[in-house]
Amino acid sequence: DGFGGAVYVNQGKGSLKINNCVLINNNDEMNIQIQSKGESLNIENNWWGSNNPDFFIQWDHGRFIPVNWLLMNLSKEGNNVIVNFITVRQRTPVNGSIPERNIIFTSKTGTLNPNTTTTNINNIGTAEYTGAEDYIISAQIDDQILTIKPNNENTNPNELYYGEEDNILLIPINDNNIGNVTVI
Repeated sequence: DGFGGAVYVNQGKGSLKINNCVLINNNDEMNIQIQSKGESLNIENNWWGSNNPDFFIQWDHGRFIPVNWLLMNLSKEGNNVIVNFITVRQRTPVNGSIPERNIIFTSKTGTLNPNTTTTNINNIGTAEYTGAEDYIISAQIDDQILTIKPNNENTNPNELYYGEEDNILLIPINDNNIGNVTVI
């Protein structure tokens, strides 16, 4: 067994609860982020450094994947470019604050002011865009980069389908890679 790079709980009757946190680049030598020998595990609504995290969570009761984690979202309203975090299940803004994250804004078609900022207490970061109407705007937080174009001013899809048994439909978001998915 590994020892969990971010968290290691070595109590058989204990429980672990980590919510509204940032957990990135914390793997141990066995590539495990969290290891728990406790009876309960609650690690919901955390930012894992990308929209498609590779969970390495070892729990004595079996491999664990959170029900809900946070996604970076990028949108444009008028000249305002907005980055925020939404939950993977409800696609709604996060209820609670996570530690601030650095945001890097870039554009091939104009300028963004500021081009670097941090998220605020409400998990939002903004920049003002000045440039061509056929814009291409990107934002990066940690290992996640999202890009928006005029035909889609938001990376949050209107619909998300969850699979039943071994059938699942994945919807690419605005030409952004969904990532590798393993259905178990």
